[in-house]
Amino acid sequence: IKVHNYVLAIILSGIIFGVGHLPVAFALTSEATIPLVLYIILGNAGFGFIAGYLYWKYGLECAMGAHMLAHVTMIICALLIPL
Repeated sequence: IKVHNYVLAIILSGIIFGVGHLPVAFALTSEATIPLVLYIILGNAGFGFIAGYLYWKYGLECAMGAHMLAHVTMIICALLIPL
């Protein structure tokens, strides 16, 4: 399989990963603005690209581990840095 096929698949799956986070964002806010929606999609798609690359090069377990580590990091930061 050619490299560009992997890159296209990573981009598409990253965007789908970002869109998949919208229901949580909508549940947490009463006003979903276009900038918020774009922030949620693009922010999560960015990690989706990283996870897609990790899956391609190192396997599913590595991508899942990175996803878990990202959530653990966010939780620790939320506990240590009160808003």
